[in-house]
Amino acid sequence: MILPLIVLAAGTSSRTGGGGGHKLLATRQGVPLVRHVVLAALGATPRPIWVVTGAEHPAVTRALSGLPVFLLHHAGFAGGLGGSLAAGVGAALPRQPCGVVVMLADMPRITPAHIDAVVRAFHREGGRAVVRAGAGGVAGHPVAMPAEVLPSLARARGDDGARAVLARSGLRQVCVEIGPAALADADTTAELSALGFHRSG
Repeated sequence: MILPLIVLAAGTSSRTGGGGGHKLLATRQGVPLVRHVVLAALGATPRPIWVVTGAEHPAVTRALSGLPVFLLHHAGFAGGLGGSLAAGVGAALPRQPCGVVVMLADMPRITPAHIDAVVRAFHREGGRAVVRAGAGGVAGHPVAMPAEVLPSLARARGDDGARAVLARSGLRQVCVEIGPAALADADTTAELSALGFHRSG
């Protein structure tokens, strides 16, 4: 069964403020944030891996140089997360996957083991449930979604596109406890610093 992984790396990094560069290019020990996250994805079982880029596409592409992933530039990245997800799902659909796993490119505490815990739960559910990593019962990322919702996800738009599709699906929702990593994203400069990353300038 084909279970692709989609890394969403297309956002504008608006909440980190001006100056210092895009958050996905912030570094820890010389390695950009987006590369840390994609390396974690590569250490897990889902294949193939698509990275959906948008803002700072050339720089993000350079940051991922040499990694065995497919890069997909989403020109409409300013329209919200839903459109980026739709682009990634649309790229995966021709392979007739049993579902997709989605993770965000600004969550460096996610490990291969966390991703694989979600994948195992997804398979235990027969690929018929939405399975999300969580912390203390609060759902976060990564998330695995079944094949039956993929055509609708491929048409998603805006920041709430995926949420609306999943709400309408009526599918069982399963939360896999992985601890704080499921919620630890880097939306602000302070959060970047707390995760050990530093922007240039």
